[in-house]
Amino acid sequence: MVTLDVVISACWMILDPMSSTKDVLQTVELTDENGHDFRYIYVIDSCTSEYFLVWMMILYVYKASLLLFGVFLAYEIRSVTIESLNESKQISLSIYVVVLTSFISTPVQYFMSDDVTFVFGFTCVSIFGASTVVLGLSFVPKMIALRKGEDHIKISTMKTPSSTMDKDREVRILTEKLHEKAAGLASLEDIHGRITSLLIDSYNF
Repeated sequence: MVTLDVVISACWMILDPMSSTKDVLQTVELTDENGHDFRYIYVIDSCTSEYFLVWMMILYVYKASLLLFGVFLAYEIRSVTIESLNESKQISLSIYVVVLTSFISTPVQYFMSDDVTFVFGFTCVSIFGASTVVLGLSFVPKMIALRKGEDHIKISTMKTPSSTMDKDREVRILTEKLHEKAAGLASLEDIHGRITSLLIDSYNF
C-alpha cells in the first residue's frame, strides 16, 4: 500500500507538478493620526496543480477501495471460532471511525479553506484522533488479555471436508464390524439350538 501511495504521488509530481499560488482574502486600508495611509493585504499561499481535483479523486477512490476490502474481511471472518483471530468487530468499528472522520474533515478542508489556522488544527486533531481510536481498538483488548493472563485462543472443533470423510469412513468400518458380530451371534444361536436339540433327543432316548 505504501508503494502504491509513492507511485501515485510520484506520477502526480512528474506529470502535474505542484505550483505555489497566492489568493488575496481581503484588503484593508487605514489612515493613522498623521495622515499616513496604510494598506493591509491578507494573502494565502497554497500549493496546487492544474488537475489537483483529478489526482485527489484517484487517491479517494484508492483509499475507499481499501476500506471496502476491510469491510469484506470483517464479513468473511465473522464466523471464525478462534477468538484471537476473530476481529470482525474491531475492524468494523475502525472502518466506521475512519469513514466518519473523513466525512467530517473533508468538507471542512474545502469549504473553510480561508481560515488556514482552523483547518490545519482541525485536520491534525482529526487524523490524530482517528489513528488513536483505531490503534486502541486493535491493541487495547490484547493488552488487557495479557495483563489478566487470559488465554483467548479457544480452538474448537471445526468441521472440514477431510474430517467429515474420516468420520464417514469410521462409521462405515464400525457398521461392518457390527454386521460381522451380528452374523457371529446368529451362528452361535444356531449352534446352541442344535446342541439343545441333541441333548433333548439323547435324554428321550
